[in-house]
Amino acid sequence: MTQKVATLAHQGRCFDYLRSRPAAPESWHDTSKELSTDTMARRPTFAAPPPDETRDEAQLRRAWRHRRKGDERRAMVMLREAAHENEHDARLWVMYGVQCARIGRPNDARRALQHAAWVRERNGEHAKANVTRAIMADLVGNEAA
Repeated sequence: MTQKVATLAHQGRCFDYLRSRPAAPESWHDTSKELSTDTMARRPTFAAPPPDETRDEAQLRRAWRHRRKGDERRAMVMLREAAHENEHDARLWVMYGVQCARIGRPNDARRALQHAAWVRERNGEHAKANVTRAIMADLVGNEAA
């Protein structure tokens, strides 16, 4: 019985303590204010892609998201789809080749980087073709260059 009374008394003191604390500022609890448009809004869980985004850009964005989550293989698949859909974009082929090298597919990496170097040579970008060959030599070995 005395223990019950002590517990109630203790609880009463806790409530007294809470009552004696100063009130929170009104701005913390004021819900009557409308949110202005210049305040930072949270991004919805499903954000629609920009309306002017091309298919290649969407695939690059998805590949980056998969890579950020740690799914390297899925990122490679997205880059492969983008590269095969647009065979004349050396940038896509380089990204695909580097991603293949990251996941341990040196033969695919070599073919993709060779194709990228060929596209760059064909477009007259000789310096970029040389850099692509240097990347290939660095990632998949000297026999690739």
